[in-house]
Order: sequence, then structure tokens, then C-alpha cells
Amino acid sequence: MNIPNFKLNFFTFLLPLTVFTKEVGAIMVGGIELDLIAYPFYVFSFFYFLLLKRFNINISEILLFSVLLVIGVLNSIAFDLPLILFFKQFVPILIIFFACKNILINYGINGVFLFYTKLAYFAAIFGLLQFFIKLFFGILILTPYHALFLDSIAKEPSHYVAIVLPALVYLIEKRDFNLKFYVILLSLILTFKITFFFSLGIYFLLRNIKRIKYIVLLAPFVLLTLYYIIINNLDFYERIDGMIAYLNSRDLHDIENLTVFSFATNLELAISNFIRTFGFGVGLGGHETMYKYYFSLSEWDMYYMGINSNSAHSLTIRVISEMGIIGILIYFNLIKGTLKMKNFNFQIISFAALSHFIVKSIKLGGYLDYGTIFFLVIIVLLIQNDKKDRNLYI
Repeated sequence: MNIPNFKLNFFTFLLPLTVFTKEVGAIMVGGIELDLIAYPFYVFSFFYFLLLKRFNINISEILLFSVLLVIGVLNSIAFDLPLILFFKQFVPILIIFFACKNILINYGINGVFLFYTKLAYFAAIFGLLQFFIKLFFGILILTPYHALFLDSIAKEPSHYVAIVLPALVYLIEKRDFNLKFYVILLSLILTFKITFFFSLGIYFLLRNIKRIKYIVLLAPFVLLTLYYIIINNLDFYERIDGMIAYLNSRDLHDIENLTVFSFATNLELAISNFIRTFGFGVGLGGHETMYKYYFSLSEWDMYYMGINSNSAHSLTIRVISEMGIIGILIYFNLIKGTLKMKNFNFQIISFAALSHFIVKSIKLGGYLDYGTIFFLVIIVLLIQNDKKDRNLYI
């Protein structure tokens, strides 16, 4: 689809590209992973609009970032957390948020998002080539794994799902079942990850939440599908079994599955952080250090201990732990605003962007990677402009 007046330029090309660049452009500098493609672009864009263009910022955004700043600094002092860990998250989030916002306001959401779907299509094609070359010739291309699954340009299959699922959901919303749709769908199926099927299922439930009869009729099919997946997927069965054992005993030693251990320990800490801070959270970047404080030294001889503590296992767990009620309200408003949108074209893109957060609620907790802030800004702008009945289709 061609968008009237949309032109591909430096900003509209690189912004959606940053969703895909983490594995290609990332290097480690002083213990910090830097995306040499995305981060310089965000910084340049931020100061370009700040110094040379009209910088778009509103009072609610100033208030939100001010509250996060105060909570982060105070809790870093109160819990003896290194302030550098807070600012390592706060500053990049602020820069990326306003870089994305100003680019999208100036150049339009629809055209930029459509270009993102094209990039997702190219990533899917590459992933399929990668998969079948591995299958038939045993040659590994941009992947360290000999196991037969598709991860394309991502480190792991579940990361690829977070990157590409919004493109698939967009095509579903548009009823655009063309070659692009089937290529992306096949690539996601070949990840062989429960993350994809669960995320897609949750999207369908949200999309049809007003159609109670439809959901009731669909429930038996969903339950039978889940039963089939559990019975025929040893890894998933072990996760369910491990979680049941943990819930019964509350003993971490009863958990043998790595994913369940990661989920259980990080969720337990997030709930503790939420309670002990009276719902304010420990501040951005504070989860990992609190993990070390929370679990006794005697527990650290366990092989799994500390797994995914830097990202809290999932974005939702991390948001509860670090942002508390503020993060929960942000989540609630994103979902509520999307469901109540009057502009159907806005709602299509908003649901697509929302699917990224569904994936990250299951796995992956980084704020800065795989376009998380890009998709967040898209939903925020669409909700704001739907209320004002404005048109962002420049």
C-alpha cells in the first residue's frame, strides 16, 4: 500500500530499522550493551528536534518522567542501589521516547509502520532461507544454534517473535492475507515457540473481548489446543509441572525447569518490591540489585540463581518491580485506549503495536530493545489523537 505524501528519508528509514538492529549493531562497552546503529540515531534525532525543530512535549510527559526520576533517585538512596543503574535506564528511555515521538509526529505513523512491516517481511524471508539452508545443508547463517528452529536476525526465536509479531497482527487486522502475510506467519510458526502461539491467542481474546458469545464458543477449541500442546511438548509440560510443584511447596529447589525458575524468582521479587515500596516500585534499573539483596546468600549456590535478573524475566514483571502502580496504570491505559478507539485505522495499528507488549509480558524484559519504546509511542500517540479526532496519516 502506498501512503499519500509519505516519503522515505533518513528518519523514516532508520526509525523502524532500529526494531531489528540489536543483534547486528550491538557491542559491549564497559558492561553495557550498545546498539551502534540505533543509539546514535536516537541521540541525533533527539537533539535535532530539540535544537533545530519544534520539540513536541506535553505537561503529562514532563510530570511522568519527573515522578519516575524522583522515585528512582529516592529508592536508590533508600535501598542502597547504585544510581548509575537508574540513569542507565532513565536517560536512554527519555531520549528514545522523545526521538520516536517527534519523528512520528513530523512524518506520520502509518507510513513509518508500513515500512516496518516491509522490514519484517524481509526478516521473515531471511529467516526462512536460514532455516531451510540449516535443514538441508547443515550450514549456520547468523545463528549459533544447530537445533532446528527459526530465529532470523534475533538471538533467540522468542526474540524474533517480539520483533515480527506486530507485522503479522497488522496484516490480520487489515484482512490482508497476501504473500507477505503467509511468509511472516510461516516464519513465526517455524520458531516452534509457545511464546508465539500464546501471544497470538491473547491478542485474539483481547480483540474479541466484547464478543462474549464468540469467546465462549472458542473456549473448547482453545482448551483442546492447549491440552495438545502440553501433552506433545515435553519442554512445556516440564514448565507446567515445575510451576505446580513450586506453588505447592514454595521451595525453589523443587523447580528443575530453567524458564520456570526465572519466572518464579523474578515474580516473587517483583511482588516483594511492590509491597515494600507501597506500590511505587524500586525505580528503573533497580530490579537486578534487589534480586541479590532479596535472596539469601545460601541460595546463590543454586545453579539457576540470578537467571534473567537483569531483565526480570518479562517486561510486565519488571514494570511491577521497578515502576509499581505507575507502570500498571500505563499498561491498563494502553489496553483500554486501544479497545475504545473510535478511529478504526488507528485501532488496527494500535493492536499491532500492543501485540509486542503481549510477547514481552511472557518473556523478555528490556526497555530499550526490539522497538519497545517505538511501539509504546505509537500507541500513546494514536490514543491521544483518537480522542482529539486528529489525523496522523501524513
